[in-house]
Amino acid sequence: PVLVYPEVPEVRKGAPHVPRRRWRERLAARIARRARIGLDPWRIRLLWFGHATNMSSLLDAIEELRLLARDVPLRLECVTQPVSGLESLASAASGASLLDLRITLGEWSLEYMDVALNDCEAVILPQSLADPRRLAKSNNRLVDALHAGRFAVAHPLPAYQELKDYAWIGDSIAEGVRWLLEN
Repeated sequence: PVLVYPEVPEVRKGAPHVPRRRWRERLAARIARRARIGLDPWRIRLLWFGHATNMSSLLDAIEELRLLARDVPLRLECVTQPVSGLESLASAASGASLLDLRITLGEWSLEYMDVALNDCEAVILPQSLADPRRLAKSNNRLVDALHAGRFAVAHPLPAYQELKDYAWIGDSIAEGVRWLLEN
């Protein structure tokens, strides 16, 4: 049998949402870090969703985001099928609110994708450009993020280039998140 993924969004249409980082939130996050209280109220909520075969691209982006999270507290939810090894990325419940980058996991389903997209402030779509097989990917995940009203930060895959006026497309996921917060 031949299965075809329709290039229409699979998620509900959402209202646009832009994260705001005013000076008060930045000051509150600094005070919380020094006082060693939880950073959760000031976190920028990011979402990554995709197939487990994209884990290497995600791991590269997580290292970038850890550096960014020293300035801006982040929460990254990873929504995919259960994968051994992914659990080691997740922040342990005890003390996780004190971490600069908090990572949570969600199991992929169409129903949960609506919840996850509604809860996040931006979607990250990292992809290894060194692997020629990855360059043939479609823009379905970017279309889903935009349809849900969420800003997307993505690596420059050929399929994403046609939507570059509606998302941040560039070589650094952390730079894209920083651009979103500054603009």
